[in-house]
Amino acid sequence: MKLIKTTLVGLIGLTMMFAQDQGQGDQQPPPEAQAYMQKYQETGDANEAFEAAAAVVRANAEQGDDWDEELFNDCKAEAKGAHDGVMDDVGDPQEAFKAAMEAACVCSGDCPPYNPSIMQSVHKYKKNDWAVDESKQDNEEWMAAYDDYDNWKDWRPSGGDDHGDQGGD
Repeated sequence: MKLIKTTLVGLIGLTMMFAQDQGQGDQQPPPEAQAYMQKYQETGDANEAFEAAAAVVRANAEQGDDWDEELFNDCKAEAKGAHDGVMDDVGDPQEAFKAAMEAACVCSGDCPPYNPSIMQSVHKYKKNDWAVDESKQDNEEWMAAYDDYDNWKDWRPSGGDDHGDQGGD
């Protein structure tokens, strides 16, 4: 749980970093975001920056009662893959950090694999056995969630909330 909370704090902190860059906030980003950006500014090396942030996340997560080294390592690997993919594609360290934090959040099981409203819509279509209409076929994210439904249909956030019958179309 501490890993999940740390990941979510990182996502929120990253949002704050973007707001600061645009002159919209004066709060400090969380420690893992600070470690990432500081190391990146010092070295210009995104891999070193990622490892600095991961070290901060690990140190915080190890303090929790539910520390799970295997989960941490698995989610770190997912985050690293997402991070490196963004760096390879666009070379933007802030976007890479954001992708890493999102991947870690999904890996930990606390973040949905797709946009929740899309998941609700797909769930409704599947539950009612509706044919996919043309407007949905043009939506790549919706179709990806639809095609991947069997892999996420039982997903529930750790709080126990259900994506079941809550609207969407």
